[in-house]
Amino acid sequence: MISLADVGVASLDGRRHENEDRTIAVELAPNLLMFGIFDGHGGTEAVDYIIEHLPQLVKHLLEDGNSDLSSTLQQAYLDVDDAFSRDINFIKRMLNESLP
Repeated sequence: MISLADVGVASLDGRRHENEDRTIAVELAPNLLMFGIFDGHGGTEAVDYIIEHLPQLVKHLLEDGNSDLSSTLQQAYLDVDDAFSRDINFIKRMLNESLP
């Protein structure tokens, strides 16, 4: 069995001044770990959103009785993507409305 204490991460900045990639290692349930590597592609907004929300959503879906891990992960990614799109569009609208 692998423990989170045995997990490590290494990453290089490459040519950028800051590393925009993100990784996660989360214990979703006993004997169930989730690992993720996310590329920032020139910005951190989306990957930071994923890191904050994806593990919680996967855990919630599993607790609701979804036993097929593959479909649970797919649904969680689609839901987080949809939520991020809604949130970012809402923020853009609010910023545009506040401009003179």
